[in-house]
Amino acid sequence: MNLSIAEVRRRLPAGTLFNATFLLGPIVVRGNTGNTTIPPVTSAPRKVVKQSAHEMVSELLDGPKKGQNVHCGWKGVTAREENGEIILTSEGADFVKFTIQAA
Repeated sequence: MNLSIAEVRRRLPAGTLFNATFLLGPIVVRGNTGNTTIPPVTSAPRKVVKQSAHEMVSELLDGPKKGQNVHCGWKGVTAREENGEIILTSEGADFVKFTIQAA
């Protein structure tokens, strides 16, 4: 089911705990001395810090970057819901899946 970004914002108000699972494959960085493959982040627990019409700011709750804020802009993003999860799409490709944690 398609969701408006306004509906996504209503479901993720400040203080909401969720997991963000990135759907992009591994990234290959080409360098002078060889290639480096950066594996995709499979899942990262987060907490919404700020929600606005332009972006959502969430705090990483685990891992080496724990405590760091991450910005997700809403421009050019569409959303849909599948099996209780929110999937965001940009430029025709799914890139992240949000799973809201039960309160």
